[in-house]
Amino acid sequence: MKRKFFFTVVLLFFYLSVFSEGGDYLFVPDSANFILYSRGADTFILSQAKMGEGRWNSILQRMSSGKRINSAADDPAGFAVAEKMDAMLEGIKRESMNDQDMRNMHNFIESAVAQDQYIVQRIRELAVSATNGILGPDDREYIQAEIDQLIAQVEMNAKFTQFNTVRVIPELTSAYLGLDGVDVVRRPEQAIAIADKALKTLTVKRVLHGVKANILTFRIEGKSYYYINLQSAQSRITDYDMAEGVSELVKNSVLVKTRYGILMKGR
Repeated sequence: MKRKFFFTVVLLFFYLSVFSEGGDYLFVPDSANFILYSRGADTFILSQAKMGEGRWNSILQRMSSGKRINSAADDPAGFAVAEKMDAMLEGIKRESMNDQDMRNMHNFIESAVAQDQYIVQRIRELAVSATNGILGPDDREYIQAEIDQLIAQVEMNAKFTQFNTVRVIPELTSAYLGLDGVDVVRRPEQAIAIADKALKTLTVKRVLHGVKANILTFRIEGKSYYYINLQSAQSRITDYDMAEGVSELVKNSVLVKTRYGILMKGR
């Protein structure tokens, strides 16, 4: 068998050297497990078994990864498109995370303003109590003492309320809200009007940050749909058809076993 194979190869080389005239040829002998490939002045012997085994390994790689494109060599054009889509997907993901951070910040600011609003509501309640005719100056002094503590808390909130080390309501001081003019000992009615105006300012502030948080929520949801659709499009380019892979794997495994002479017959 070895001698027969040797003479066959010699004859084929002689044929190619005489008739090829330096051209490129691919010759597949009948009932042979090798291929002769001529390119210019060079001639190569290729093992069909090794070629089949290479295809088998390629199918296994694709099935194990679930990807039709594992490298640029698999599909250069598809690989380039998939890489661009991958960059877009990462950008959308990062933008969505940024929007979530901003939404969290606006929600935090809205809750901080709500805290000031609760304080001002308490100030207004105390101012209404101070208008009671049965209270004397000393009683209203006690009420004013509590109001002063509440106003100090508003100042503390403006100074120390932070989100990631950034002060979020520095402008909401007692002077900005007019609370530094509250005096329930001498002018309790005026104190009520000041509290009403401060409550209106704080309500507008809460509404604005609530609207911004809602807009960011819509943006996040929109980018989520965009991300899902773009990811589906990328998957259609890069993902491997597993049913086709199983069929190809079975076919190529049979071919490899046949070429190595180890195909078993079923009972």
